[in-house]
Amino acid sequence: MYYANKLSDKLAAEEVKKVEVVAKALETAGKSALDPDLDLAIEIINRNTTVPLIITDSKDQVISEVNHSELVGETDSVTQIVFLQKRLKEYKEKQHKVAVIMDATNPQFVYYGESALTKNLRMFPYGVLGVLFLFVLLLIYFLNNSNRYIQDKVWVGMSKETAHQLGTPLTSLLGWLQLLKDQGGDKMITTEMEKDVDRLQTIANRFSKIGSQPTLQVENIEEVLKNIVAYMKLRAPKRVQIDLDISYASQAPIEMSKPLFEWVIENLIRNAIDSLEGNGHIHLALSENENRVLIDVVDTGKGIPKGKWESVFRPGFSTKKRGWGLGLSLSRRIIKEYHRGEISVRTSELGKGTTFRIVLNKI
Repeated sequence: MYYANKLSDKLAAEEVKKVEVVAKALETAGKSALDPDLDLAIEIINRNTTVPLIITDSKDQVISEVNHSELVGETDSVTQIVFLQKRLKEYKEKQHKVAVIMDATNPQFVYYGESALTKNLRMFPYGVLGVLFLFVLLLIYFLNNSNRYIQDKVWVGMSKETAHQLGTPLTSLLGWLQLLKDQGGDKMITTEMEKDVDRLQTIANRFSKIGSQPTLQVENIEEVLKNIVAYMKLRAPKRVQIDLDISYASQAPIEMSKPLFEWVIENLIRNAIDSLEGNGHIHLALSENENRVLIDVVDTGKGIPKGKWESVFRPGFSTKKRGWGLGLSLSRRIIKEYHRGEISVRTSELGKGTTFRIVLNKI
């Protein structure tokens, strides 16, 4: 930029000298048709094809102009006058003026502007900086997406491997459970064991679906949330209260992958339980607006600093001493990519709690 400005300043100085020469030539041409230097003066005047000039009398009435490309092809005299007056004002403000003395009673003045070449040279470094800035933005965008893609591949691979590893012991547990039933084992124990084995199968099924496009089916979202709350109540600490408030009058059906959606809600409730540290309140609210269904998960836990509201969804980010920081990242993937919805931290205040909001589209 410094070098380009230096060059443009030098070019502008040369153009001033050129204008002064043109002014002298005009003065010579206007004095006498018999002057031996007349032909040279006319040649000098005609050779100026770059610097825009406006020639006026002592009362600033325009006598002639040259090299204003904006007037090429313009035939309306009013438009020409308005344009030249505007340019004349600009040249005056920049003090771009050279006197032409025809005689003592008839002075004329040459007002000049910068040529297109000088203007382009001044703007050139800004254009280069703009291109470089755009290139840097594209590079950052590419690197960010590339890094996100690699992270997604890692987490998806880990999820599928987890599902695969769970498969073998689950099959064995099913066999042992059936053997207990056949041998007349305690019915209450076998029933509860069967529930937990079914739960493990559901979890393995959820992990196996990550990375592939799940089939969405129409579900009653009220029933889905009621079942999740009932399940989590039995497994939450005694001093943690979980309740559900439903304000969903339209009863519009929602398309979802039930196993994956249940996983998201359970993950939010588990995170809330961890935040409460054994004592507090978790409130789920189901509501709606014209086109969308809103699910809020509100807790009275530790809260999240505002600067980390978005970071909690990043793979590997965790505020816990243990854990992979995978839950919220996969939750966003499930809601955003599979259900075409949104999930975000709606509000959070340190020491008072956090509200996560899920937004789903109605059919």
